[in-house]
Formats: sequence, structure tokens, C-alpha cells
Amino acid sequence: PLSKYSVGDSVNAKLTKELDKGFIFEIEDSIEGLLSFNKIDEELVAGLKKEYSIGEHYDMLISEISNSMKKIIFSAEKKSK
Repeated sequence: PLSKYSVGDSVNAKLTKELDKGFIFEIEDSIEGLLSFNKIDEELVAGLKKEYSIGEHYDMLISEISNSMKKIIFSAEKKSK
């Protein structure tokens, strides 16, 4: 069901994990996305780590979709609780 999502869509996603490389969010069962820290300024990453909490939902902006890997990449541009 990745086909129902498009680059530029804003989706409500649950933060499920914090990794060294970024945050993992779940949009729905078996569909996860990554907010990669390597594409974000270090100061912004520090702020996001303070602001975001595991288990909370956030509005995320889809910046890339990989159908072959069944993954979504999120942008840090749009965020809210």
C-alpha cells in the first residue's frame, strides 16, 4: 500500500524508534519511514531529540518513497504534535 502515498504528502506517523542514523516512524502496519539525521543540521537534530518522544504521533512530510525497499523518507521541514 505504499502506492497510496506520494512525495509531498503530509501524514500522521507514530515515532517508534530512535537510531543513531535517525528516527523511525510507523504510518500504518508494516509501513515505516525514516527521518534521517544525516540530512539535517546538527542543531536541529539536537532540538528534535528533545522535542520528539517515542510513542507520540507527529505530522510528517514525505520527501522520498522507495517502493523496492518499501520505505518512506521524511523531511524535517514539517512537524507538529
